[in-house]
Amino acid sequence: MNADPVVRIERTAWALGALLVAATVLLRSATVTAGVALGVLVAVLNYRYLVRFVRSLLDSCVRSLPRGRYLLYFCKYAVSGVAIVAALKYRVADPIALLVGASVLLPAILRESVGCAAGPSSKEA
Repeated sequence: MNADPVVRIERTAWALGALLVAATVLLRSATVTAGVALGVLVAVLNYRYLVRFVRSLLDSCVRSLPRGRYLLYFCKYAVSGVAIVAALKYRVADPIALLVGASVLLPAILRESVGCAAGPSSKEA
């Protein structure tokens, strides 16, 4: 079992996203499936890069990173925003489905927090 809770949260979010996409395929609506898939993709990738960014900031032991790193990080959000706006503007993705897909991190984080609260800590075991 992986000791890093971030990896477990991400893996759970991908699994929940895959289940949601599979469920929407049964609805036979391409816009709903595309909305859920885009929401999952944007949410999980943004989570992954947020964790990477914060860890690199904390590991650097300085108060701030070079400006280029911040610019690169915020450009990622701009790309995510453009993808979402384009998908909604051209009616490729259903807006409600996009929100549902983007919300997969909440149950993944809740699952991890319940697992941490229920299990014994490494100090107790």
